[in-house]
Amino acid sequence: MAASRPRLSGWRIAGGVLSLAGAGIVALRISFGREMERLPKSESHDASSALLHLVIAKYFRYNGGTLIKMLDLDSRHLERVQESLLVSIMRSHDLAEFPRSKLKVHIATDPDSYRDTVPITTYEDYRDYVRRTEQGQGGLLLSRRAPPTQISLTAGTDGPRPKRLLLSKTQQDFHSMYTGSLIYKMLFEWRPASFSLQRTCRILLPSAYEHDLHGAAPPPSTSDAARSASTPAGSGRGPLPVGVDTLISTEGNEARAVMYSTPQEALLGVRSSDALLYLHLLYALRERGLSSIHAEFAPLALRALELLEDDRTRARLLDDIRTGSIAPHLDEDALPVTVRLRLEEGNKPDRGRAREVQEALRRHDARGRVSSWFLESRGVSGEGARAGSGSGSLVGDVWPGMQAVITGGAGPLQPTREALRRRFLPPSSEVPILDPLYQCAEAVLGVNVTPSDRGAEAPEELREIFPVSPRADEPVFALLPQSAFFEFIPVEEGVRGGGGAAATDAAPSTPSTRLMHEVEVGRLYEPVITTKSGLWRYRTGDVVRVEAVAGAGLPFVSLVTRASETLPLPVPGDGDAPAAARPALDSSQVWAALQDAEAELSAPARSGALLRVDDYAFSLGGEDQRLTVAVEACGARLDPAAGADAVERALRARSASYDAARASGSLRPLRVLPVPPGTTARSQRARVDSGRSPPALARPIHALADVDRELAPWADERR
Repeated sequence: MAASRPRLSGWRIAGGVLSLAGAGIVALRISFGREMERLPKSESHDASSALLHLVIAKYFRYNGGTLIKMLDLDSRHLERVQESLLVSIMRSHDLAEFPRSKLKVHIATDPDSYRDTVPITTYEDYRDYVRRTEQGQGGLLLSRRAPPTQISLTAGTDGPRPKRLLLSKTQQDFHSMYTGSLIYKMLFEWRPASFSLQRTCRILLPSAYEHDLHGAAPPPSTSDAARSASTPAGSGRGPLPVGVDTLISTEGNEARAVMYSTPQEALLGVRSSDALLYLHLLYALRERGLSSIHAEFAPLALRALELLEDDRTRARLLDDIRTGSIAPHLDEDALPVTVRLRLEEGNKPDRGRAREVQEALRRHDARGRVSSWFLESRGVSGEGARAGSGSGSLVGDVWPGMQAVITGGAGPLQPTREALRRRFLPPSSEVPILDPLYQCAEAVLGVNVTPSDRGAEAPEELREIFPVSPRADEPVFALLPQSAFFEFIPVEEGVRGGGGAAATDAAPSTPSTRLMHEVEVGRLYEPVITTKSGLWRYRTGDVVRVEAVAGAGLPFVSLVTRASETLPLPVPGDGDAPAAARPALDSSQVWAALQDAEAELSAPARSGALLRVDDYAFSLGGEDQRLTVAVEACGARLDPAAGADAVERALRARSASYDAARASGSLRPLRVLPVPPGTTARSQRARVDSGRSPPALARPIHALADVDRELAPWADERR
């Protein structure tokens, strides 16, 4: 009789599985433990928070790599991916009132019939539907089975108030994924030392209109529309949250707050943007080993660092660090008592750190509140450039281990990015500014696969996938085929929408468009997008240049300007032509000319002192029909006559349209209007206080209707 095989009982099998699982957990714990011992760690971390930080960082690195591979795959099947996305969007929302009754979206079946059927839209087409949605009506822009989950605000640069746009859960999840995983994947690739357990100063601000996702009562400053918003049909939630950044308050994202220097209690509990910005700076200063500063856009990063130059704010910060207090100057409305008590529990006096920060600020003052590398680049040598010793920059002195500043600074924000670099940062080879995403209130449109402003060689993994070399002057973004359905309106060089939002909205509703795979390298286009949040063939107002293509035609673009940042130029015989078809001057050309003039006027042999242009604005017209350029300059006094001559020469060389207008006699020689430092910052603040711009998105507006009139209230240094 054959011997029977031994039978394994269920208990034995379960025991074996549990033993293997236990062994795996032990091995994983040992591996993580060793890595936690090896990596630099913030002093504010305990064992549990450091472990969670490591887990999230590893997830971002792995998931970000997956997203890059997905983008590579999408680039090889571009037409199919875009068509599939468009059909999915149409089928998800074609029963909603606006796309069905107004646009006839349900008739379309593919990209060609969609473009033939649906007209191009602007924000005015959506304004009333957004208002009605906030009042509780469902099924207007998005279908009832996929209702909006958030109201997104624009920066308010092309109108009297910020535009309010709906966001769907699908779009919100896409945004959250890319603003987390992909940003940090790029950071870790470009700056390997940034993969550590040292915290990031993530500058998040509440909107003046924001209330939380779970239906808590809005703060007193909330708008009437948001105050009266009711639960959208089928959502099962309270009023729609209104804001520009719900990265923390969005469900499921709270855990990533462990990576940030500002405690979660402050991020979720402080509704005053001024108070929260102060707390961001306070907790960042406490962290000597801060790894990076991360702000959505460069003006917000600049605003935070400028607080260190305000004597009263500086004294308060140093006192709070020295004594362990939490902003005694903030009242209960700005910093609720419950939040203050939680923050005070973990606070300790740190006199040594206060002395370090105070010494760094003294060096910054001794250098004239600029970085040494900038002084040296303008020919200032010796004691002037080395004043104060240290690293040669405020950020380098305060945070010696700083790896990068992560912020958006493309296109019209380039002057702010330059001011941030010149005034506060070391050379780009030491602390690069990483501009990771091309994003707007409507959607995340692109990812910068060469995000470093230092012009270094891209990591090998990225070089194998994307044929774009890093540029030190301007970020280049790969458009995301799964973010939106893209079309492109060709824009002629020197004819860029002229006149901003009003002109854009008045433009013909059905201009011809190109699809993603049809754009040409070197050409200018305005993107038109169809999103997962109910925007159909929507004009973005951006002007981009196609720098390269990859795969089956995936465009890589640089942001040149916005329609709101252009002014139409008068040319003989075109008086009856619409503004959108006339030659135009845009902010990028004016800024380039100002940089040329700055270099010329800053030559020590000519002026004997250093001139630094921090910001500007321009307008066209007046009784004498000329361009007026308001220049916010520091250092040497800017002579209006010499400045006008230098800018005039540079601008005629930079802009063929301006040169033609001058040659024809349509324009007289330009005028330079010097304005005191801080003028544009005060005008930004005024827009925030009046509700014209959300605090987190406030930025300079360069193309104005009348520079003299619009900047006059803010050009008084005594304000």
